[in-house]
Amino acid sequence: MAPGPYINKVDLAVYAAIAAIGALGGVFAGLLGIGGGLIMTPLMLFVFEHLGYAPGAAALAAITTNLAAIFFTSAAGVAVHWLHGSIDWRLLAWLAPATLAAAAAAAQVALLVPPVLLIGLFLILLLYSCWRLLAAGRANAAPGPHPGPAYALGTGAAAGLLGSATGTGGGMIITPLLERRGVPLIRCVGTSAGNVMLVAVSATLSYGVERLDWRIVAVLAPSCLLAAAVGARLANRMRQRLLRMIYAGALMLMVLRLLHWHWIQLSA
Repeated sequence: MAPGPYINKVDLAVYAAIAAIGALGGVFAGLLGIGGGLIMTPLMLFVFEHLGYAPGAAALAAITTNLAAIFFTSAAGVAVHWLHGSIDWRLLAWLAPATLAAAAAAAQVALLVPPVLLIGLFLILLLYSCWRLLAAGRANAAPGPHPGPAYALGTGAAAGLLGSATGTGGGMIITPLLERRGVPLIRCVGTSAGNVMLVAVSATLSYGVERLDWRIVAVLAPSCLLAAAVGARLANRMRQRLLRMIYAGALMLMVLRLLHWHWIQLSA
């Protein structure tokens, strides 16, 4: 699929909207520690359509732009987690090969399939994320054994495939899978941040950096990064159950809007 038209002129209002999207994604990332890609990808889809991209090209541009922005925000997160010793480097080394390969492969497949299928996959991930958020805090079964190389490879592959194809980085996939195997939550989050960075760099290179408008990435990434710090501070002042309900509500709004987009594309 050919990339969408390169944006020769982006007015101040569009830049402001992109910064607001990054800030919204960053705030939720800081509040719940699960990343803002689920919010940013669908919103960037509408920005690119507003800029004149065809629907299919807009979907692909939203995914690739979000992945590039996620690289910078996850890199900052990795630095913080590294300082606090909350990254399981051995586990990340087991995750890395499958993550890198799966993310690159998913990007190549995504370039060949109709974008409506990618958005359909994104909708499924949104619904799964809503369920995970609302179910969090309920009694869980006893954790399984600590993940070994085989489990890590499978987890890395799943995160790489879904994170690359949807532009979310796979954080919502890898964190619960690691936590289910008894990895402490803080180490799940830190290790997931490192894995998301791997997904972002592998997928961005595989999609092709020539597809990116770096001016947009330069606005989206820092606004997300700065807002994540604000969200982290807010997280210490609000009840987690309330935060999860607010985020789940926002995700459901994204579901409804994308269902409408999906319906239009299928009816065209």
